[in-house]
Amino acid sequence: MAQYHDHLSTQFSSIMGSLTNKWGFVVVRTAYADDEATDAAQWSMALAKLREYALPMAKEYAPPTSKNAPT
Repeated sequence: MAQYHDHLSTQFSSIMGSLTNKWGFVVVRTAYADDEATDAAQWSMALAKLREYALPMAKEYAPPTSKNAPT
C-alpha cells in the first residue's frame, strides 16, 4: 500500500514544475546501511517514493501516445 506524503508531494511537484523540462536529473540520498539487504531495501523504498511523487508529473508532461492519449 502506498503511503501518501502530501507535503512532500506538493513540495516535489513545485520543484519539478519550476524546471524547464529540457534536461536535468534528481539526486536521491538515503542513509547507508552496513548490511547489504537493509541497504537494498532502503534504496528500493526511496525509489518507490520518488516514482510515486514523479509519475503524476511524468504523465502530465509526456507526449500523447496510444496509452496516454486523451479519450
